[in-house]
Amino acid sequence: MRRDIRAQYAGSGLGLIWALLEPLILATAFIFLRHSGMITIGDITLPYAVYAVTSLMVWQTCVDGINGGLNSITRMRPLLKTTQVSAGSVVWVVILTACFFHLFRLVVALGVALAFGIHDPVNLLAYALLSFLAPFFGVAIGLLVAPFAELYRDLKILVSSALRPLLFVSGVIIPIPDQFSFLGVYNPIAVAISTARDALVGVGRVDYGLAGLWLAIMFIVFAIALFIFRRTLRIVL
Repeated sequence: MRRDIRAQYAGSGLGLIWALLEPLILATAFIFLRHSGMITIGDITLPYAVYAVTSLMVWQTCVDGINGGLNSITRMRPLLKTTQVSAGSVVWVVILTACFFHLFRLVVALGVALAFGIHDPVNLLAYALLSFLAPFFGVAIGLLVAPFAELYRDLKILVSSALRPLLFVSGVIIPIPDQFSFLGVYNPIAVAISTARDALVGVGRVDYGLAGLWLAIMFIVFAIALFIFRRTLRIVL
């Protein structure tokens, strides 16, 4: 895992700070747009800075998990070709790497929440724990697509292109309008984000049924992805 993390930021002066900068820059831009009146966000139960930062940190972890799973074969191909590294070991590296970066983002998100007056330790702990749905959901999706993306490279471009508009329909920086509420139910990334964020308002506001349903679905997706990954790993190398 350490080698994989170092490889991602080889030659970078800022290193791991880049894992935080992208979501923070985007959050800052939308905070400015909202406070300047250039965009209208609607009614939210959290200070907008908390809403944006805590959501974007979870979003970025989901994206990292998807990209980590998606690029796992490409990134580790030299090691896989020269050693007997198992498919399970590759999967663990992807999961632990996504969780490692998420820990840094979690510190920032909790710091912003504390700075804006959210001090309830139960709510903060619930946010921290529930936010770890993000790396699991992301890695499960990425691993499912990874073997096919090695055979059909356009799939990587397709996934990357799909993530950009998904940012705006997952309730990350703008609440999902009531008439499109289904987007927050059938989108696992939106569920991961809203589940964690709702915990900051109060643990009683969390839809545990929906979160549990998607957790069960993603366990099935992960099991299928792991099966396909193991069966096809040596074929696509």
